[in-house]
Amino acid sequence: MPSIMFETTKWHEGEQWTKMLSIYDATVKGMFPVSRLVTTRFGDTQVHTAGDPSKPTIVFFHGIATNSIMFGEWLFPELSKDYYCVAIDTMGDLGRSLPRDGDPSNGPQTDEEMAEWALKVFDELGFQQPVNILGYSFGCCIGCCIARFH
Repeated sequence: MPSIMFETTKWHEGEQWTKMLSIYDATVKGMFPVSRLVTTRFGDTQVHTAGDPSKPTIVFFHGIATNSIMFGEWLFPELSKDYYCVAIDTMGDLGRSLPRDGDPSNGPQTDEEMAEWALKVFDELGFQQPVNILGYSFGCCIGCCIARFH
């Protein structure tokens, strides 16, 4: 099965990453009420949440070359009134999610591994009910992987 991740140099290393992550961190502070890292066998995944966890859950997956910030001011303020909103930085893309050892080849490499990664994040977040998935661009692919292998 073909890889769904891009092979590059180590993640989060170097001057450009330092600049990007500084901007990311400053933006996230005012945007999401709760942020945390979730560890899986693939590495650490950044998750942002808003709303009441007892309400129906919407999980947001972003597209390639972006991160969960894209949902923060756009959808979270309104939807978090009626839903528990969870935005996940995709493993090996922009944002704080980091493949194990900073090596993109340690991230999910197949559709099945992408579903495994996402479902492990769901498990670590303690979801007790079915979730709604909202995917933008590549985020739709992640949703399809979950549907296919769950």
